[in-house]
Amino acid sequence: MSSFIALVLFAFIAVSALLVVSWANHRETRRRIIDSKLRQLKRKYEEIQDAITNVDQLIELRAVSVALNEEVISILQSMQQLKPDEGYVVAALNNAEALHEELQKETAHNRVYRIRESDSKILRAQRHLDFAARVLSSQQALGKISQDELNTFREALAWAHLQVGVISVVAQGHQATNRGDILTAAAYYKKAKTLLMQSGHPDPRRLVMIREMSDILHNKRTALSDNLMHEVDYNPDNEVEDPADII
Repeated sequence: MSSFIALVLFAFIAVSALLVVSWANHRETRRRIIDSKLRQLKRKYEEIQDAITNVDQLIELRAVSVALNEEVISILQSMQQLKPDEGYVVAALNNAEALHEELQKETAHNRVYRIRESDSKILRAQRHLDFAARVLSSQQALGKISQDELNTFREALAWAHLQVGVISVVAQGHQATNRGDILTAAAYYKKAKTLLMQSGHPDPRRLVMIREMSDILHNKRTALSDNLMHEVDYNPDNEVEDPADII
């Protein structure tokens, strides 16, 4: 074999090796980019999925949960395009589509449960509501929902944000009443009334709740009307000592 042929063969082998290395590097870089995007999308999916689970317990307007779940479906479809054979993505997408059908069958207004047993749980619930509002704002910016829909959703989320605090505090007041701790009960009822008065939410039920909280504080009633607070778990069974005497 002449030196020229050997040189050509060596050059061919070297170039081939470089091409193989370049192809391998490109493939590895592409895999890393896809994995990074998948991690980002998975984190976003999990955050919204967690928000749906919590928000649907708090908000009366079922359309909010529908819109959030539609965003989940969109994220999972993007993940499936990046990695079609990813088993958990296929399963999660099937679950999200099944939930979409279930939510569509439900009534327009949800039966909520807003009592949270501690300040930390109240704050956590309110954070989920705030997060949901940000997700919906992003949907509107992308043209997935209209501005009118966003305004309706924001108002519903803001009402739920107020109510989870008020209803939980009223429930704490009821528990204090039931154990005969009238001073503590009055403090909780005053706090609930203050939260309502400090809010500027336009829902007419807010003013009705303020009046009824005043009635509770002056021993004219023991609990809010059922249509305002259907969570009657801790409603006092009997008339209590007049808190107005100790305020």
